[in-house]
Amino acid sequence: MTMELNSDVETFKNIKGQAKVTDNGWEPSLDADPFYADTDSPLYEPLKDIALERKKGDACKTLLLEVIVEDTSATSHVAYLQEVLVKPQSYGGGTSGINIPFNIMEDGTRTKGKVTITNGVPTFTAA
Repeated sequence: MTMELNSDVETFKNIKGQAKVTDNGWEPSLDADPFYADTDSPLYEPLKDIALERKKGDACKTLLLEVIVEDTSATSHVAYLQEVLVKPQSYGGGTSGINIPFNIMEDGTRTKGKVTITNGVPTFTAA
């Protein structure tokens, strides 16, 4: 997956014809499309529930752990824990499986820290 940063900037010219930029920050988002649902995946039930129950607001919130792996031999890595909103875009599909593409948008606190991974289980420690 790729994090789209979606910078929020406006460019305009003042009365002298000089270019000015207003920087409003960022509107980061992730898109998982296609996402073929695996009924054994821990993502399946929450995504299905949000979509079929037409949930909104805090009922769609979760945490996203973003890990920056710069050295594969290192025991800990820079990481960010972010509150996010998960919104399925559609559901259905053919004989190849159920497709539930979804978007993830930042919605709350972002905390920098480190993550260690032991036996495939990540442990986050705030900086």
